[in-house]
Amino acid sequence: MSGSTETFVPAPVAAVWEFLTDVTRVPEWEVSVGSIDDVDGEGRPGRVWEGRAPEKRPDGRPLTLKPQYRRRVVELMEAEEPGRVTWRSSYPDVAHRGPTQTTFVLAPTTGGTQITVTTSWARSRGWRRIVGLPFRPLVKFIVWLSLFQTGGAISRAFR
Repeated sequence: MSGSTETFVPAPVAAVWEFLTDVTRVPEWEVSVGSIDDVDGEGRPGRVWEGRAPEKRPDGRPLTLKPQYRRRVVELMEAEEPGRVTWRSSYPDVAHRGPTQTTFVLAPTTGGTQITVTTSWARSRGWRRIVGLPFRPLVKFIVWLSLFQTGGAISRAFR
């Protein structure tokens, strides 16, 4: 299952690429990651970090999460300067959830950078797939909403 959207960022491609390959900046565009542990060293493809879910909403109210959704593994899969960055993330404490992969394709345009954001993940198998079929339109809407939030967050970082 996957979804894709485009967004404009008012910054040069090199600056956007730096932003998207910096693991310390992941919480700024990934809603499910509030912080990254152990960020020493450089970010290179294949490097894995552990993230923590945010503890508070943007308005300051506390978030209640099930314990298995508090930890998130984040991996930089691909960083082809200056045009492509791919991150993979997963919940290591949830057996039935596969990893999510987010790819950013950068292209220079007048006044900034055009980003194509694509998110994909493996579909559920077995009974979960059958039960999920009626919810497919809702899932597509949630994917679109998530992509829209990611693109907006990246664009806001450069305003």
